[in-house]
Amino acid sequence: MKRIDAVLQENAQNQEAVFVFPSEVAASAWADRFLQISGAGAVAMERFKAWDTFKGDSVRAREQDKTSIPPALRKLFALNLLYENAALCRAGDPPVFRSLVNPQYAHSASSFAPWIASLLPPLALYVERRRTPAGDEDRDLFALAAHYREFLAENNLFEPAWEKPPLDTGGKQVFIFYPELLEDFIDYETLLASAPSVTIVRSPRADTRPECRVFPNSRAELRAAAMHIRRLVDEGLDWQEIALSVPDGDTYGPYLQRELELYGIPVVNHIGKTLAAYPAGAFFPDIQRCEAEEFSWTALCRLLLNRHLPWKDAGAIRQLIDFGRRSICVNHTAWTDAFAGPAGAVEQRAAGFYTQIREHLTALVRAKSFGGMQRAYFAFRERFFIPPADSETDLILSRCVSELTELVNLENAWPRVRCPSPFAFFCRHLREKIYGPAQPRAGVGLFPFRLAAAAPFGCHIVVGASQKGITVIFSRLYFLGERLRASLGMADRAGAADVIA
Repeated sequence: MKRIDAVLQENAQNQEAVFVFPSEVAASAWADRFLQISGAGAVAMERFKAWDTFKGDSVRAREQDKTSIPPALRKLFALNLLYENAALCRAGDPPVFRSLVNPQYAHSASSFAPWIASLLPPLALYVERRRTPAGDEDRDLFALAAHYREFLAENNLFEPAWEKPPLDTGGKQVFIFYPELLEDFIDYETLLASAPSVTIVRSPRADTRPECRVFPNSRAELRAAAMHIRRLVDEGLDWQEIALSVPDGDTYGPYLQRELELYGIPVVNHIGKTLAAYPAGAFFPDIQRCEAEEFSWTALCRLLLNRHLPWKDAGAIRQLIDFGRRSICVNHTAWTDAFAGPAGAVEQRAAGFYTQIREHLTALVRAKSFGGMQRAYFAFRERFFIPPADSETDLILSRCVSELTELVNLENAWPRVRCPSPFAFFCRHLREKIYGPAQPRAGVGLFPFRLAAAAPFGCHIVVGASQKGITVIFSRLYFLGERLRASLGMADRAGAADVIA
């Protein structure tokens, strides 16, 4: 990290200097370090940018009146195209896709929308290198590119990865640190190298190899990591100067956090989860399950017994669940028959609750638009939830509603882009959207692997550093076979993920 220190020292007094780092974590950490280096009492945070922020600020469309396409709109485009493809197949007309989507299953291919959307950013590079299609797969990809280009033009949008505009640094002197950590840097390398106001600072080779320790099992490794951190703190290192990177956060993360807490080590967890993976975020997929299973007792139990949801009427829920268990309510018809029978005559509170919640949930699931969904959710929340409290549940539900609001805004801004199943789309969106609640700053940082690389921590520990876990391969045009990528000059390259403080 001495190389970054030197650049910051040389440009400490240059207010026109902007420093670009691989991640927001590294940018923020180096802004703190800059205060120590410069001796200044404050620092202008706009001088320390993450790579993604820098791209958004400096790489723009040639036509300034166009808007960068939002990721969710890409998925909606792909979904609309798949429905168009299915309609062509039903009519017996030539389909859009013959290889990417088998015409025999075109009617049930909506689940392919996220994958189709992921092909769009690198597609221009593929068409440029391939030039002419050869075979059904190539024809499908060329057709996808043509439809996407037409969609962008019709809606006054642009795809950032398809643009090759001049760089606009706003008259600033830009220093880009450690581009080896960036998967897409190669796409911008020629553009940046030709800009006199940009200096690329590559990562130096390490003078020494990092210490590597082998353990008989993961339990012993986690315990050793916790004890090592305690020793570092006893020797004078602050908690926030220590970083833990975890290649397999889903497996290691919870166990590592629990181990650190057992040793009294404060943790700032930067390993996010999808919104649907949080108990409160599972509310929406659980509603989808209720609808799919015709409000079976099992599906309702999963929804109504979720203690992370702020239900108003816990008594009615207990009565309903107990009645459904005794009456073996496997679907809506069973519920209706049970309430109409002798046993249901004394269960009026449960019957009324079931009728109302089913009506509200059905309105939410069957809404014809994101705006209709939003209105149905607010009506449901008013009837069944207590006022929000300052808790993680409130944060997660609020974030889910914010995501829904963004979809409503997209729907209003581009009314010609339709979503045939808004609720299903929204649930899939929540299963893909990564979110990490705000954390206190004082504590050992727990990061996904590579996120904290290039940040100036006093000690950086990688836990679970298996060969597979720490191997980083950058694959351009990843959807093609390895041999074809190589023939197009797009061979895989190794990422310098070992650039760790």
